[in-house]
Amino acid sequence: QENSAGLDGCRPTINSMLFGEASALRRAAEALGNASLARFFAGEERRWQRVLVLRLWSKRLQFFVTEAQPPPASLHREIRRMTFMGRQREVQTYFGCLACPQARRRGASKRSYFGSRRTCPLPRAWPRGKRVRVREIAGLTSPWYFRAVPRLPNALGPSFSAAWRQLHDPEGFGAKWGPRTTERRSPCYNFSTTAQCNWNGPSWPFETAKAGTALIHLLQEYPPQRAAGVASFEH
Repeated sequence: QENSAGLDGCRPTINSMLFGEASALRRAAEALGNASLARFFAGEERRWQRVLVLRLWSKRLQFFVTEAQPPPASLHREIRRMTFMGRQREVQTYFGCLACPQARRRGASKRSYFGSRRTCPLPRAWPRGKRVRVREIAGLTSPWYFRAVPRLPNALGPSFSAAWRQLHDPEGFGAKWGPRTTERRSPCYNFSTTAQCNWNGPSWPFETAKAGTALIHLLQEYPPQRAAGVASFEH
């Protein structure tokens, strides 16, 4: 998701997708009668689900969030190489100011690799190895879209469904033209960047479509909850 408020790190998107892929491959192995391969992919399912639940669920925010990690050094080398070749526009879309190695200071304007000035919302990058303090729509959609969230009654585990309260909250993702990609209450909402693709607030049809499918899975395949219902499709 290119330039997101959560920056670089271990994301709910990737881990949920890996769970979904392992689940599909496990079912295929079962259908082919390959028991050993089915056991392997069942183990992969458990692996990625544990990462999602134990590392990316924020009890404070009641939401799946990114665990911050620094961008690889190779990223900066690639940006410098493309800039030297005069092809910086090709990488700007994907990395923008979030790949900038300079400290991020609130309200301070800095020059990026692309020669333009921008303002970043964070004093510095999120603390490495820690969960970020911002909710992003991808942390709501991907876990349920890929069915990576454990199907446990709320009394037996964390109330993961509480995350859905943010869908129509005007200070969360609620908006007139589809859910925001970053919660409205966060100082990271709609931060300034020179990049073309930003997941910092504006609604994206791609993620809105995922939200609809994820909500269907929540209502049809998970225990009853009060955070979202059929009426959520009417908003």
